[in-house]
Amino acid sequence: MQNEANSMPAATGENNSDPLSIGLEVKVDPLTGMKGLYTTLDVQKGGTVSPFLSKELLDRPTYLTVQAGKGQHILLQPTILQYTNHGCDPNVFFNTDEWRLEALRDIKAGEELRYFYPATEWRMDQPFSCACGSIGCRGVISGAYNLPAEVISGYKVTTFIKRMIQERDLRATR
Repeated sequence: MQNEANSMPAATGENNSDPLSIGLEVKVDPLTGMKGLYTTLDVQKGGTVSPFLSKELLDRPTYLTVQAGKGQHILLQPTILQYTNHGCDPNVFFNTDEWRLEALRDIKAGEELRYFYPATEWRMDQPFSCACGSIGCRGVISGAYNLPAEVISGYKVTTFIKRMIQERDLRATR
């Protein structure tokens, strides 16, 4: 089913045994107590970890949405994808052109799935201090709007974020 207003695939309903979530599980990190999304299957670089749909379209961000365009923030189906945590050295990417969670590198079964939030988010609803621990940790994560183009160029980002960076940088040169 397509959401005709914006050509986003729309979910037809909630299902706890959602076939889109095969190979995914939520685990609690014993050190932090935080929930995260893990794969139970090996996934090759470029492969699809999970397709996703737009469960609901909102006009502003929340901590559970992925930005698909200006004023287009989607709640994900399958809902298990909401447990994909941020990481400055991500292994997955929410590809909103192809409506799939894409592996950025080979991922082994049992690994936590992490994506770089500014890859989809222009301005985040709830900025936070990152504690991912990667060598290239970006510190405060608030969206792509305040990241220099040279930083963003090191990440796979959505078509929307690329366009917003180009518009921002063009305005800055005027």
